[in-house]
Amino acid sequence: MRKSGRLAIGVVLVGCGGRDSGSRLPEIRDSAGIAIVESPEPVGPSFAIDSAPVIEIGPAQGAPGEFVYGPVFAVRQRNGRIVANGWATTEFRIFDSTGRWIRTVGRAGGGPGEFEGLGLLFRGAGDSLVTFEPQSRRVQRWTPDGEVIDLKPLLPPPGRPNGWVRGTFDDGSLLVTVESRDLSGTGVLIPNHVTIFRAASGASWDSLLAFPGLPRLRHPFSPVNAYGTPLFTPPPSYHQRDGKLAFAVGDRFEVQIRSPSGKLVRIVRRPAALRRITDAELERAISVAVERLDSTMRRAMTERYRTTASSRIRPAISGVWVAGDGRIWALFGEGSIGEQVVASVFDTLGRWQADVTMPAGIDVNQIDGDGLLATFKDEDGFGRIRFYRFHPRP
Repeated sequence: MRKSGRLAIGVVLVGCGGRDSGSRLPEIRDSAGIAIVESPEPVGPSFAIDSAPVIEIGPAQGAPGEFVYGPVFAVRQRNGRIVANGWATTEFRIFDSTGRWIRTVGRAGGGPGEFEGLGLLFRGAGDSLVTFEPQSRRVQRWTPDGEVIDLKPLLPPPGRPNGWVRGTFDDGSLLVTVESRDLSGTGVLIPNHVTIFRAASGASWDSLLAFPGLPRLRHPFSPVNAYGTPLFTPPPSYHQRDGKLAFAVGDRFEVQIRSPSGKLVRIVRRPAALRRITDAELERAISVAVERLDSTMRRAMTERYRTTASSRIRPAISGVWVAGDGRIWALFGEGSIGEQVVASVFDTLGRWQADVTMPAGIDVNQIDGDGLLATFKDEDGFGRIRFYRFHPRP
């Protein structure tokens, strides 16, 4: 979701009327045991994101607040503490509920409590922590305070390719995705198939969901490799938390809610008008995508982005999140072409409550019942962490 380095925040609520203002009510029906909820308009209650964060972690705090390598990943525990790491580093850092640094955990190495190259950080059951190192395929589990519990390799069942850890389940099992790309062709686009698994320690992986993933662009100078994705292609998205797996194809405003076993239990819908991307908006998005490439790669990728953006229809949904209170957030809008990114928020029954404008330039890391945890890169290239609180509006 991050498209620019500067964070500019204005008024961040798109208001919505309540039931007493003449709103049309959602239609809820059952189809073969699957609840289908269609909302013609939001029915409230409305709420807002504070215009300024209540917590900010960054270079002003000195070395503990400096994140300079690639993206930053952060989780928030139930007591408000924030744990974060930078990509390809050998440590993570724990901050208290005010953003004050408490301790740094980890060092370089291959043993328990050490990292060869830390990638992703997740919050596990009971505020425990789970780390995943993509290159070495190592998963480590930690207490909420950062004491190592165990280290195990992520081993796929026989005949299956390696996967990536993307989340955790309440029972300690892992949400793992496996991508299968067909590199045998010669076209610019590489088909991509994604399967979501639930992987328990010492057991086989259970397949939960399979779908056509976002296609990849073939590398212009290394055809056996992928490089980037086509612009404005609807991105399938998913997120799992507290027993809910939310999934959206992206080309229509529809979210599937599935159980931890992958069973479809609810479909949530709202109307949405798709809008065609203009030539000027396409060129603006391309310039953002290639701005950090060298001149040769920039020319090649500019042409690839331009020729593969054939539909040029803004996706209906760009990402889904399960919040800590069980609500579903479905994001839409494209920051790289100057659009605001907005979230439609659905209650636990799937009814459309409100549309909330997101702070500009951020990557969402976690949505709780009381606020939003986000990261972004500032103009100096440092990763920053911010927590924005929610409040109700009349």
